[in-house]
Amino acid sequence: MRVLLLIVVFMNFFKSSAQGFAGVWKGDLVIEKETLTFIIHIQRKDSEWKAYMDIPPQDAFKLPTRISIKDNKFHLETEAEIGIKGEMKSANELRAVFLQSGFEKKMKFNRVSDTSQLFNPHSLKRPQEPSAPFPYDSRDFIVEDTRVKLSGTITSPKSEGKFPALILISGSGTHDRDGEMFGHKPFKLLADYLTRHGIVVMRFDDLGAGGSIGDEDYETPLTNSMDINILLDRLKLEPKVNLEKMGLLGHSVGSLISLIVASQNTDVKFLISLAGMGLSGKEVMKKQNIEKLVDAPPEKKRLYYSLMEVMGEVEEDDVTRKKMQTIIKNYKGKDPLNAIDTASFSQMFTPWALCITRLNPANYIEKVKVPVLVLQGEKDTQVLAKENVAIFKKKLSENLKTYTKIYPKLNHLFQTAKTGSRVEYRQIEETFNEQVMKDIVDWIEQL
Repeated sequence: MRVLLLIVVFMNFFKSSAQGFAGVWKGDLVIEKETLTFIIHIQRKDSEWKAYMDIPPQDAFKLPTRISIKDNKFHLETEAEIGIKGEMKSANELRAVFLQSGFEKKMKFNRVSDTSQLFNPHSLKRPQEPSAPFPYDSRDFIVEDTRVKLSGTITSPKSEGKFPALILISGSGTHDRDGEMFGHKPFKLLADYLTRHGIVVMRFDDLGAGGSIGDEDYETPLTNSMDINILLDRLKLEPKVNLEKMGLLGHSVGSLISLIVASQNTDVKFLISLAGMGLSGKEVMKKQNIEKLVDAPPEKKRLYYSLMEVMGEVEEDDVTRKKMQTIIKNYKGKDPLNAIDTASFSQMFTPWALCITRLNPANYIEKVKVPVLVLQGEKDTQVLAKENVAIFKKKLSENLKTYTKIYPKLNHLFQTAKTGSRVEYRQIEETFNEQVMKDIVDWIEQL
């Protein structure tokens, strides 16, 4: 009887372990002085295991990930051939090995219930973050079609009348309606400031965040533009919205999305581009990697640039991915690929990255006929200010209501910065420069 009981317990352990993999797991990979945080999302969907991976220090999110689970063991692999395999040691702990190009390193993952708490944002000072009571109306909304369900918040002045209105569009990555990143909530702050100054503001959760639902695995800037058209139709129903002053504010890739929409949808009456791309996605990506590869040997630089060239080719995604995998497998440089390298180019395999690399914002900018406000930070190391603003100026030269401004001390997130490096984003207490917010209000008021 005792033997039978042990067998039953043993079998139940494996059964419960397999089912228990579902959830969110966080692990840290320590290599010399570098620490990479990996977040693995695992779910059981239609009797199959599904997974995707985030590497927040690399700004890499929702990386497509293959997963196999048997009994209490698992094996993960990304398109860029990052491998993680191991076993469940308890309901809240996975023991694993990180595998990549012959490199191996032991890791431990712990189950987490709330990814927003992973970096302990409560320990960070955010003096600009708005807090109740608020002197304006705020209400949540949900709008959906056969493809997506979008949820968000609309804030509007309490006074009677018709007001200018804006939809806030975030950049790459998955953000909630507050635009939360690096412990900051810039869209919550922007919505608060703009609404206090007489502007209706709509902000929304990206697919996969908050209450917005859709097939985020195949999300691209082009599908995002379809989402914005749905939101514009919803915004038009608001009784306090002046339909002749309804616009879009996009940050980073959000600027590109706003350009795509405005080039096609006549409901858009003005645009605000924050840290927006003027150069093609491929060129911006190359420039972003210059700093990262400054000390890399020539053969590793050629690897990165070869991947970007292939990404920029207009062909089926699967064809592009196979070419990229071949380039990586054939790499024979003296300096071997490491975990930092593969984490950097893992995100290149996503539909989002492949799409944006092929897009050229200039093709949309020249089709925009409404007033455009272009704002950029001089210390922006992700979208370099002068050359990208120059494209806007050139393509909008006949648009008499275009205004551009470069702020000397601001970074990609419009924070006052020392170097503009991504490392500073979390360390800086300022969420969004107040002078920029004032300039946005002043410009809208004179339309």
